[in-house]
Amino acid sequence: MEVFIALLCIAVVLSLAWRWKQTSVFQKLGIPGPKPSLIFGNILELYKKGPVKCHEEWVKKYGRVLGYYYGMKPVLLVTDPYLLKDIFIKDFNKFINRESFTPIHRYEPKNPKSQSVLILPGQAWKDVRSILTPTFTVAKMKQVIYCCR
Repeated sequence: MEVFIALLCIAVVLSLAWRWKQTSVFQKLGIPGPKPSLIFGNILELYKKGPVKCHEEWVKKYGRVLGYYYGMKPVLLVTDPYLLKDIFIKDFNKFINRESFTPIHRYEPKNPKSQSVLILPGQAWKDVRSILTPTFTVAKMKQVIYCCR
């Protein structure tokens, strides 16, 4: 019985140490953000206040780039428009296979509702982007705005 309790204590300590290491990723990188709990991350605060209110408060408190934990998943929240431009335009090929946090938005090849360019994986994302990129050039967007006036 004592051996079982000792093994259980060791397992609990090791799992907490592993979780603590996981929740200190942003701290090691120097990215500010709310302090996560070891078990739930910041998910309880997100559910209590709602994601929009939490994100607004965190951006005011920590700045335009911050990190938080959606359960065990680290999430980098970027609201700086210049950095977003770099991410979505200059370095777009490094940011494929984005995570979807709601089961409604999971990618399913046969489901047209899951065909958003924001959540398409790998080759499907590249195919859609190659179609959309020439469609939304600056010149064509100016024509659309001119037609709307």
